[in-house]
Amino acid sequence: MGTITKDGYVVVVKNPKEPLYDKPVLSLQQDYSIGGAQARGEYALSLPTSIAVDEKGYLYILDFKENRVKVFDEAGSFVRAIGRPVGRRRKRGRQALFRDQDDQMTGTSRSGKEGI
Repeated sequence: MGTITKDGYVVVVKNPKEPLYDKPVLSLQQDYSIGGAQARGEYALSLPTSIAVDEKGYLYILDFKENRVKVFDEAGSFVRAIGRPVGRRRKRGRQALFRDQDDQMTGTSRSGKEGI
């Protein structure tokens, strides 16, 4: 049988040698597909670190390496990019992406909160 223990702030999960269930208890269904392995241009993602979806179904993907938020519609088509790519004098800014209490898309950066 498997065990779950806590060691300080770390939760240690040890799975049993044999599965508990004969049939899968969880199935995954694809909702979005962006680019794929052969993605080029705006569909290519360098280092996606945060994802958010708005009320219209638009997908916002924070690409940390490019320092931009890429926006895709519910069909997976590129809509626009927000921000400028990192250059020689530009540092990476946004670290995470979320919807704030005013229902606005917001990103966090090293210097604090900034709007998208």
